[in-house]
Amino acid sequence: MRKTRKPLHCLTILLLSLISFTALGAIKRDNYVHFNRSSDIQSLTVSYAGEYSITSGQPFDTPSWDGNTSVKVPAGRKKTSGVANWLLARSHTALIYCRTAEGNKPKELNFAFTANIIINGTIYSAVIGQGSDGLSHNNWWIGSSGGFYGYPSTMITKDGKYIITAVENESNIFTVSKNYPPQIDWMKNVDDNKNLKDISIPGTHDACTSNLSKTLVWPVLGLTQCQDFSVGAQLIMGVRSLDVRVKKDGGIYHGSYYCNLTLDHVFWECLNFLKEYPTETIIFTVKNEGNDEENPIVQNLLRSAIINEGAEHFWTKDQLPTLREVRGKIVIINRMFHFQSEDDIGIKVNWPDNTVGELTTGTQNTFYIQDKYINCSPSEKTEYVINSLNSYEIADYPNFIFSSLAAEFPSLNTPRYYAASINSSLKVYLSGQPDLSNTGWLMMDFPSQNLINLIIQYNF
Repeated sequence: MRKTRKPLHCLTILLLSLISFTALGAIKRDNYVHFNRSSDIQSLTVSYAGEYSITSGQPFDTPSWDGNTSVKVPAGRKKTSGVANWLLARSHTALIYCRTAEGNKPKELNFAFTANIIINGTIYSAVIGQGSDGLSHNNWWIGSSGGFYGYPSTMITKDGKYIITAVENESNIFTVSKNYPPQIDWMKNVDDNKNLKDISIPGTHDACTSNLSKTLVWPVLGLTQCQDFSVGAQLIMGVRSLDVRVKKDGGIYHGSYYCNLTLDHVFWECLNFLKEYPTETIIFTVKNEGNDEENPIVQNLLRSAIINEGAEHFWTKDQLPTLREVRGKIVIINRMFHFQSEDDIGIKVNWPDNTVGELTTGTQNTFYIQDKYINCSPSEKTEYVINSLNSYEIADYPNFIFSSLAAEFPSLNTPRYYAASINSSLKVYLSGQPDLSNTGWLMMDFPSQNLINLIIQYNF
């Protein structure tokens, strides 16, 4: 009898142990994330950089690269907010994700680890984590605190050379490819004597809204975000005109939504770029996003921010400069609605809301404005933009052409939805207009690298 009881007793203990082990979720599994490289990438390696975070009690072994496309992470899968916060704390400049239903940033993750993504021999620091898509699949996130820029599906390396993109409708696949920006310091090839009004300049509407993805979730994020990339990444891609909205607290806003940036920080980001590429200039349009009574407060904030960063780095006169005069500087366009005075900073202009291709007078300069954005379809907006590009007035005046549309209720069509249609049509148009001499300053939502390149090429 003892001989039969003993194996039964041992078997019972083993089964109970396995049940208990499973109940705790402490099972080590092989987890895979894939990096497919395009044909223009000669070498790619993703290696573990020595730090990780995982839910307490879960197993974790060193991630390994298979030498081809995949990272294997032997680890447990139990989501907690602590792991997500660990990854987010290391994702200040970039955060992209494969398919998810839980929003623009992870609430909980199973595990995360630091990694070196080595592309054609250059090392870029990142952090990689696994969670789940809110439905039935595990999914993956990549963040960075300096090696990359980008939100929410595409990252660009800080030097502008490469792009990592989350593959649509996949939960664990990213692609790595070369980026083909123009020469980053493309303005060095533009004639010194050209006035800024005669240069074709790619720009971004609500330039600072990529950061909204850090705090907002759908549908509010979809209705307010107008850019995927940070200001620094936009400048690397070739953008040279920024539309920035400030409130009296010094923060950058889109309407009532704080963009997790201050005016001081955006100036700092622009000046860092100009220190590295001193042949360039940045047209920086400032608008008060509060009420008109707050204009004097915002004016003082603007003045203080310029003094803090060094007034010699800014063009604050109320006259349009030649490129020679402003290489290495930020050109302030003052778009505040106020009684203009000699003390106000920058090139002064304002225009009525929802302007449809009109001339607007500042104190010293007349501008051509296309900023129709309410109650029109993407095709109608495209027509407004193309008519503006063809206007004879564009050659005689500095001009802002906004290609953006407002998100509309109740359809909940988003700036991204509108931009997909308008930018595609604009790209086709610009590709077939060799006689167009100047695109003006085209202010866009979610511009692609190809569209930015097309605008720049009109200078040459």
